[in-house]
Amino acid sequence: MDNIKLNDKQKEVVFSDFNTSKIISAPPGAGKTTIMAKRIGFLINQGYIKHPYKILALTFSKAASNEMKKKISDEMRFSKDLFHITTFHGFCFDVLNAYGNYIGLNRNFEMYTYNPKYNPRLAHAFEHFGLDYDNDKFNEWKLKYVLKCGKNDNEQFLRILKYYYDLLIENNMMDYDGLLIFTYKLFKNHEPILEYYGSPFKIILVDEFQDTNSLQFKILDLMVTGSANNKKNIFIFTDPKQSIYGFQGADYKNHERAIENFNCKEAKLSECHRFENKAIEQLSKSISNYIDGNRESNSELTIKENLPKYFIFNENQEEYEFIINQINDLKHKGVKYENICILSPTKKSLNNIINMMKLLNFKNFIFISDYKDEWDVQIRRLTNLGKNDLSEYKNLHDMIISNLKIHNYFKEVILKESKKIDMQNPNLEIENRLSNFINHMIWNYDNFFKNNNFLKDKVFLSTIHGSKGMQFDVSFVCNLNSGSIPFYKDCQRNCYKRTGELNKESLNLLNVAVSRSKKQLYLTSTRDYRNHETCILKPFYKYLEIIK
Repeated sequence: MDNIKLNDKQKEVVFSDFNTSKIISAPPGAGKTTIMAKRIGFLINQGYIKHPYKILALTFSKAASNEMKKKISDEMRFSKDLFHITTFHGFCFDVLNAYGNYIGLNRNFEMYTYNPKYNPRLAHAFEHFGLDYDNDKFNEWKLKYVLKCGKNDNEQFLRILKYYYDLLIENNMMDYDGLLIFTYKLFKNHEPILEYYGSPFKIILVDEFQDTNSLQFKILDLMVTGSANNKKNIFIFTDPKQSIYGFQGADYKNHERAIENFNCKEAKLSECHRFENKAIEQLSKSISNYIDGNRESNSELTIKENLPKYFIFNENQEEYEFIINQINDLKHKGVKYENICILSPTKKSLNNIINMMKLLNFKNFIFISDYKDEWDVQIRRLTNLGKNDLSEYKNLHDMIISNLKIHNYFKEVILKESKKIDMQNPNLEIENRLSNFINHMIWNYDNFFKNNNFLKDKVFLSTIHGSKGMQFDVSFVCNLNSGSIPFYKDCQRNCYKRTGELNKESLNLLNVAVSRSKKQLYLTSTRDYRNHETCILKPFYKYLEIIK
């Protein structure tokens, strides 16, 4: 990575004063991971930080943390295991695994997984208070009062929430949101533990900051400013125009909070290094300008060749057949399947495309969500095994073969990892080994997927949300219909056809989709029942080659 040349703006960020906290706005392709790796290299080489373990880097996804580990390891020639690079949830898991007993948790808890539509332990909590189970209402409350840290005067929710987590703790379990809730509680009420986690780190780096919620910010705030003896610097990367997790509590106000609480100086990177096709970059910039309200700067069309193509169809079947046929044509022209992706705002439309692929005998595709759903089912099956079920087995390997119907894609990985846990913990009781194995597989799912060549020679299918951080030579973004994007509620409330405005998060989602592609971009949609085209692309027609 030494031969990667930095531009002036990147150098300014990498070599900035150690004692200055920064928040850097960086668009897709600005080289964030490279800059972060170079920054860490600079701090260590200049002696500001003596050892890599004194740096904590937090990311939003496991895939992002793995990429950062690799680049930093390449930059510094240190083992990637020496760096504390993890997700917010992964960091909280480690904290509770070490000190959860201070707030009543069993430190050997298992991660609790469940079907998003039905949580049996939550249903039990509703039943305990004589209430009908309402998963949507509970998630709405949790988003408002917990993840967004809103003022909580809802006694009914508090009772259900407490009973639910008491139930999990009683069964040595914890869910993902609970990791944040109880880490904040631990740090807030036990300053020596906060000191212990704060003191080793001389600097904290945060990536994808625009996707953090208020509770994550509070944990970060305690780490940075919560101890009078351990004030530290923070280095934040953000891109407000790619904030697409509002439904999970992502809070745009965290940007201003960081400037105020951490005394961050602002910096901006604008040069993009991702797009080989500058017409795609032109479209991405025009969407960014629109989000900023800077419509005038979208008046010029500087690049007129190889524009992204926008196809408008009369019905979905026609749309999906076109995509599959186009992929076959690309394959004949030498484009590898693994360099192609199909993205959609919704999982439902991807399932419809898969049905069409099967009908046309197209087998070279992979939809990670399907495998993730299957894996979650297998994890729940393991979690439900009791002591009596396990007593007849001496090792995980035999127990897993007997109890799981493992899909071919996972069989090799699961058996290999179970053997590894058996070898590392030969004297540990099998139920404790199983607990370690479950947590290990949950946290490293994305890593196993990537490292075992599941994507090789396959077209990648994903929701737009699930594609964040990935890049492909060719992208098909389908189902760009009003109601899917912009979201249905936004269409009802604030339709472009009536007000001339588009919802910001819908535009952010479009921007994420467009910026996955390096060389060729195909956008597709169908007309609605009134024969109208989607409203989301209308402001950008001049940057597209439109085929009706």
